Amino acid sequence: MTNSKRFLALTFLATTLVLSAAIPQTTFLSTKQQSSSISSQITSTLYKRGLDEETAKELSQKFVQDNDELLSLMINNLINNSSLTKNEIINYLSKQALLKKRVDLSSYSNVVKMAQTIKSNTLNSKDFKILETICARNEVLVTIFS
Repeated sequence: MTNSKRFLALTFLATTLVLSAAIPQTTFLSTKQQSSSISSQITSTLYKRGLDEETAKELSQKFVQDNDELLSLMINNLINNSSLTKNEIINYLSKQALLKKRVDLSSYSNVVKMAQTIKSNTLNSKDFKILETICARNEVLVTIFS
C-alpha cells in the first residue's frame, strides 16, 4: 500500500474515532499481547467440541487464512465497543469454521447476524448504530491491512 493510501486510511480512522465520541473508544491490542492467536483459539474450541486436533487446526487455518492479526483487531473492536464477549465471538467463529462459512467482521449484515445469534434476541436501534460504527472501523482496518 502506498504511503498516501495509508495516510488517508489512518486519517479516516482517526476521524471516525473522534466523531463517535459517544461510543467508548477502541483500544487495539497487538496480537503479541494476546494470550494466543485467534486461529489457535478456534482450534482449541473445535477440539473441545470433539474434533480431532489435526482437523480442528486445518479448519481454523482455512477460516483465518493468514489474517490472524487483522481478525484479532476486529474482534477487539467488537469486544471493546459492544456487549459481546471474546468467548462468545470465538464460539460463534468456531461454529462457522466448522460449517466452512466465511464471516466478514467488517460487513454490517454479518456482524448483526452474529450479534443476534449470540444474544438470541432482537437488537434495538442503539445496538444497530453501535454495530454500524464498529463495522466502519473494521472496514478501515481491512483497508490498512490490504
